[in-house]
Amino acid sequence: MPTIEGLLEDYSKGIVRGQLRKIVEIYDPEWIMVHELVQNALDAIQANHRVAEGLIELTLDLDNDTVTVTDNGTGFVCDLELLCPGGTGDEKRLTSRSPTKGYQGVGLKAVMYSTTRFEIVSQTEDKSWTFLTENLNAYLDPEETIDPEYDMEEEEESSETTYTTVTASFPEGSLKDFLDGLNRFLKEDSIKWQQLYQEEKDRSSADPTDKYLEHFFGWYFRTKSYVGCVNRLLSVPVKNVNTEELEEVKPIVVKLILRSSSKFENVDDIIGSWLSALDSEEFETEIPNLSWDYHEVAIENLERSARYRIAPTIVTKKPSDPDWEDFKPTFRNKFLDIKLVPDESKTDFREKYSDIIALLERPRSRVRAEDYQDVLESITGIYLAIGRTSYFETLGISNRGIRLIASNGTPTAHDLNVVSTSSTWYLETIHMIINVDETLNLGKRHLVNNRLVGRIREFFQECYRTLVHMSQLFVERDSGGPPDDPLPDVVGINRIRRQGIPFRRFPEDENTLLGLFSSIIDNQDPEFSVYGYFSRGRYDGKFLWEEGEPLSDADLRKLEFKRLLDRLIQEFEHAIDDKDFREVDLIIVWDRRVEIPGWHVKGISRSRRLDLESRGVPTTWIEYVLEDRHGQYRPLICVADLLNNIPLVDGENDDIASYVEELG
Repeated sequence: MPTIEGLLEDYSKGIVRGQLRKIVEIYDPEWIMVHELVQNALDAIQANHRVAEGLIELTLDLDNDTVTVTDNGTGFVCDLELLCPGGTGDEKRLTSRSPTKGYQGVGLKAVMYSTTRFEIVSQTEDKSWTFLTENLNAYLDPEETIDPEYDMEEEEESSETTYTTVTASFPEGSLKDFLDGLNRFLKEDSIKWQQLYQEEKDRSSADPTDKYLEHFFGWYFRTKSYVGCVNRLLSVPVKNVNTEELEEVKPIVVKLILRSSSKFENVDDIIGSWLSALDSEEFETEIPNLSWDYHEVAIENLERSARYRIAPTIVTKKPSDPDWEDFKPTFRNKFLDIKLVPDESKTDFREKYSDIIALLERPRSRVRAEDYQDVLESITGIYLAIGRTSYFETLGISNRGIRLIASNGTPTAHDLNVVSTSSTWYLETIHMIINVDETLNLGKRHLVNNRLVGRIREFFQECYRTLVHMSQLFVERDSGGPPDDPLPDVVGINRIRRQGIPFRRFPEDENTLLGLFSSIIDNQDPEFSVYGYFSRGRYDGKFLWEEGEPLSDADLRKLEFKRLLDRLIQEFEHAIDDKDFREVDLIIVWDRRVEIPGWHVKGISRSRRLDLESRGVPTTWIEYVLEDRHGQYRPLICVADLLNNIPLVDGENDDIASYVEELG
């Protein structure tokens, strides 16, 4: 006869599996396969008092879908609780400038329960031990009855040298998917920095693909992962988890190694072509634990710039410097690169944050720093770079995603944006990272404190007028430079040169897309009126597309912007931020291509055009509809198509027509 104890045991197993499954689902695949293991290694090195510098070896074995991470940190403590949903004894929210990023131990379980084989080999100060288990990914499948076993050996053994090696094998094809994701990252940014290596190309009469790979992997890891440490860029000290004392972030080198017995012939697209061109079974490069630094890249390329005029003159003056007013007339065509940090030697609020207050307060403005004291007291530093878009491109990175919030040195998924559209295009010239002393949530992409996120965005909104003024000092109104700009041809990629349109580059985020659409519609259709853009609302705005004023909010229609249509469809499918396809009245995108099964972009038929007109939606600008799996549809505007119908500036060419042709 079944027992209650047996019933409860079976029930508890189901709960445990469910908890572990949720942990895995929270983390992005690339975080599970690579970044979490690297983060654990970074933390272990920072806590190791025996080493002044760290070394991490990150090996991606494409043949076996295996990731191996070795570090010279403190060693992994022997603790079987790491298998359990409650985590290790150290698992807790950590703040006060801790080098750890959030809930310590949870990320490791996301890795473990995604693997087909997981092994730890470690040496601490007093013990060596190994741990091995297999098929933990199958354990999470509710249809499976598998009960994975594990082997563990431990030995009391003192050592002056400590280390940890973690080897994680994933289901077949996982690492290829990881590299495919990097290809998408590459495509979005157009690889504009390849011109940096023109000299090597001329000298060898071949593309220096090893340089491309070194540059790209450095760019990716230093802007999108824990390796890109903003604390180290800003020289912000972190708390030692053992002594509770503040200390500088240790310099750490991450040695990235990719291996493939087929010489990478199975890797697709751009990265695959670069790796295959090496004609080698292995590629290796070193990456510092330092957020991307434009000044550093400019210095590295001084010799190249002497020939190709790639690196602009760097200005490090701060707006709070006494001679800023005298110096600013010479800024034109230069590049601002500054780090603004609180003066910890001062106790007075305004003296401590004087560098940052200079961005916030303006003459004749009612805003005072005291209004944002809660925000300033959370900020440990700001990295600000302002210059022509062409300078950013040739220094190795575009502006996409570099206006963001970082938590204790870690880039998050929180973007900084503005609501105003009148000067939104200046966002192309402004890169800003606000680093705060706050804890990340599970998944380690968002702050736990949602209220603070909102306040930081309000703070950026107030700073934006000053930032626009600074941008005007450096780039005037043309972020791309005049037609005779001596910079290499590579900066001409993705140009916009249309009559009456102030934008010079393709939009790389929603703010820029919004501003670009507004500049088009204001000139072409005065009957289209937007009555509000919302940076934190469920939808991006409300509009009216007819003469006259709305009698109430009920007369307004819902508007949604997205640069890539596929990403908006994902938000609809997963109800992200409670978005509902049926509630949206108009969708505006830059890229209308769809790869998600069941969804289609179709030309608007006569019957659907009449249906929309009968519901008060003029179709003058609407050539497409987005249709879901159930045949429901919503009108769709592709901004690239709109631009293609606007005449070119006399005597100039751009890349709009070829891009629209690529869209199909």
